[in-house]
Amino acid sequence: ELAMSVGRGLLATDLIRLTTELYTGGDYEFEEGTRTHGSVKFSGHSVCWLAGTTREWLRDCVSRDAVEGGFFARVSTIASTYTGRRHYQPAYYPDHDAMDAQVRGHLAQLRASPVRELRLTHEADALLGQWYDTRPEPSQSELYPAWRREHDLILKLAMLEALGEDPLAERIATNHVITAQRLAAESMRHLPALMEFVTFTPETDGLRVLRDLVRKAGMLQLSSISRSMIKHGITKDKVLLYLETLESSNLITQVPGPNGAPTWMWAGRNGHRPRAESTEETP
Repeated sequence: ELAMSVGRGLLATDLIRLTTELYTGGDYEFEEGTRTHGSVKFSGHSVCWLAGTTREWLRDCVSRDAVEGGFFARVSTIASTYTGRRHYQPAYYPDHDAMDAQVRGHLAQLRASPVRELRLTHEADALLGQWYDTRPEPSQSELYPAWRREHDLILKLAMLEALGEDPLAERIATNHVITAQRLAAESMRHLPALMEFVTFTPETDGLRVLRDLVRKAGMLQLSSISRSMIKHGITKDKVLLYLETLESSNLITQVPGPNGAPTWMWAGRNGHRPRAESTEETP
């Protein structure tokens, strides 16, 4: 759990900064203090960190600067929603025991294998070079930190793909690079919506909630909007302020409603409703 790992406040900020610097690796030596072992020196590291959280908890423990800057540019984001499926008993694969033994054996080989460099094959290097020279720049300035480091992320993912296939691997092949490129592209696709959410403060998040509410419904009366927003602790005065802000941004427009009731319709950034609604909410 991410929030349990990083905490909050200054402690979380320091840990985020440290892991951001550790990401690049290198031969230079680090010296950090630990709770149980005092001062520790280390080098030649490679950090792999798997953490899960909700968007709300992510915003609570990772600062806006970290999301818009170096830390999140080094994160491969996997976003999903709750499926609604129920499993009273844990679901196991039929060959669960065999898979468990295989994974444990694989990890044991990794731990016992000598420290070595993984090198790209000539074909993989050419493929990666072609992608690097021709990839389009992002349309949003906020994505530039992640875009500039996408090459590093692909290298990291390709290394994991190679080692996942063979714990004694010494080469990164084209299939590893292709899989890593797909995963990195998927991460970039989720990033804009997640960055937008995290950069909202809890006080201003009502604007996002109201925007998504009208967008999903297409058209809503003021009474329906107020009933929905009060569940989030947002009063009618703030609702009217948010409606005015969204209307001035050409995202919604007021239209005649039944019996003259105040009604707003989603207009979208270009004056049109979106074709499809994304359901991805939780990283």
